[in-house]
Amino acid sequence: MYSSRRCAASGGCSEQALPELHFIRQAQALGLSLKEIKRILDLQRQGVQPCDLVTSLLDEHLAEIDRRIEDLQTLRETLKSARDRADQAAGRGEPGVICHIIEATAGDPA
Repeated sequence: MYSSRRCAASGGCSEQALPELHFIRQAQALGLSLKEIKRILDLQRQGVQPCDLVTSLLDEHLAEIDRRIEDLQTLRETLKSARDRADQAAGRGEPGVICHIIEATAGDPA
């Protein structure tokens, strides 16, 4: 693959390299890794249309984002619950050994 540094060091890129560089930057903006981009470019260089691979990779990334969102929503609920319990405990004047907020949350799955 071509890089901006490589093109600068060699005094410029060929006309063919510029569209590839543009494609690489666009693919990275979509969250694709350089390894994934290399797979796409390798297929294209072999004369194979890589759109099925791209669709598959994007689906994988979407699924990962959905998992991360779900994990973050779970964490948010855990934090909100801990915060609510902290308010309730403070209202009752309950002390903790160190901090009742964390002690009361320790048994909750994160």
